[in-house]
Amino acid sequence: MKTGKLILLSVILLMLLTFPVSADAGDTATRQLPDWFNNLSDIPAWFITAGTLPDWFYTLPAEPAWFRQVESIPEWFYEITEIPDWFYPPGFDEPDIPMPSEFTGDFGVSAEPQAFSVPLAGGMRLFANVPNGMITNSEVILETPAELFITRDGVEIAWLNTPLRDDGEYEVFAVSHPDRIVFSFTIAANPVNFINTYVAPDGYIIESVSYEGENTVINNKTFDFPDDGIYFITLEHETERLSEEGRQRLFATIQIDRTPPVLTFEGTDEAGNATGRVTFTISKEAEIRIVRNSRPFAQNIAVLTEPGRYLIIAADAAGNEAVYEIRIAYRMDSAGYWFIGLFALMTAGLILYLIHCKRKFRIR
Repeated sequence: MKTGKLILLSVILLMLLTFPVSADAGDTATRQLPDWFNNLSDIPAWFITAGTLPDWFYTLPAEPAWFRQVESIPEWFYEITEIPDWFYPPGFDEPDIPMPSEFTGDFGVSAEPQAFSVPLAGGMRLFANVPNGMITNSEVILETPAELFITRDGVEIAWLNTPLRDDGEYEVFAVSHPDRIVFSFTIAANPVNFINTYVAPDGYIIESVSYEGENTVINNKTFDFPDDGIYFITLEHETERLSEEGRQRLFATIQIDRTPPVLTFEGTDEAGNATGRVTFTISKEAEIRIVRNSRPFAQNIAVLTEPGRYLIIAADAAGNEAVYEIRIAYRMDSAGYWFIGLFALMTAGLILYLIHCKRKFRIR
């Protein structure tokens, strides 16, 4: 089975790399993919299923910083006429594209695992690849000789000096001072709904935010996310004595999703009542849990036929949840009606028989 999947993947990659790509349906000119693309060992799933790519994609001199971060190319990408600097990995420099002269991070984190540190008791220090208070979409690496315990969303987690990757709000404590937070950060590697405001980490300000093709200069410590979507955030040192070119920059990509899934039902009335088969569709990818008559019933099914009271819970990857209630009443078929009729006749016959017996007994 694994061999078959590898062969299929190889065929897909070969087709992508060798077949010409047209700019549109009426353009038969051969479009060569960039050299950096041909050297990839793995390709994001969204690219394999993508339709026509924007013209500028074929001229990109390096892999864009967002290439492995997005699930699909937004519509506004097709309207871009000038490539923004956040398209490229920090450190990439090309004469024709204005880029900051100094970068120390890899799209959200520092290139050095011990680039940032905070003092601990006993003269020890905690080193990290992100500054204190950072909201990042990348993994976080911590190094220290001190004993630590870490909580995620208020719950202590097992930490074995390995990189931290799960979404959530983290707080770091020294075992010697368990009542004092020594370091904190937030990971938002996937779409999230628990961040309403981006707050710059210690020593940084939000230089700019790019959203749907529009770049807004912020130069402030905070930014409120107004709508759902993908935000590209540029941070820079807030030290005024440094020149603009000399200020260290960090980057983060945050995808906000605060919209719950919406279920559309067929077979129910407006009050959620039904007398037969009920089906439903969902507006976005989500996990479906179904409870019938207060007991777990099924997961990830979209057809209900048995009578009962149902709760359908839909939860997406960001944690947005929607709960629906429906009731399916028992509906008898013709055999059911015949059974009830026969039972009624038998009951009536029994009653008549008992009455007859009672009268006969009195006459004697």
